[in-house]
Amino acid sequence: MIKIRLLFSMFCVCLFASTSAEADALEQFNKNRIKQMSKHSDRYNYYEKKNGVVKRGSKNTGLDARKVKGFGKVHNWVEINNSKLGGVTRSIGKRFKAANPMARNKGGPDRNLGVISGCKKVRSVSNTVKIKNSKIENGLIGADVNSGVSMKGCSRGVSLTGKSIKNSVTISKSRVGGAAGLLKK
Repeated sequence: MIKIRLLFSMFCVCLFASTSAEADALEQFNKNRIKQMSKHSDRYNYYEKKNGVVKRGSKNTGLDARKVKGFGKVHNWVEINNSKLGGVTRSIGKRFKAANPMARNKGGPDRNLGVISGCKKVRSVSNTVKIKNSKIENGLIGADVNSGVSMKGCSRGVSLTGKSIKNSVTISKSRVGGAAGLLKK
């Protein structure tokens, strides 16, 4: 009886270990593919900042798919680890700009880490954002930070039927945006 339990528990451990290894391998493949394609296509965006240094091959902090020509798929991968994005002076400037009633383009976020897409422009969106031990914009003065998928220009009659949207956002031990970003709206 003890041998059967031991064999069953070893089988379960092996099964769980192989499942997580396959998931990690697939995620690593997607990351490398997006990193490779971001050098050649504006439909792919890869940004990595680690220990305060932006890694080679990175583009923007996020992807504005409204500027992409044609229709199709867009992919965004952002990793920020042990770093800071934005500072006090930049956040103060954004707060004054948001308070100005004559300012244009108040509809977008102060900092985009994810994907901004139009309803009619893109058929498939894949967004992965991983933030660990980092600060994005100033916590007190704040900012409006987009880390997900934001669909702009959608009318009531336009549905999202037929579109594929994959959004994976992981934030651990980090501070993103601030309370003053709420005053913008």
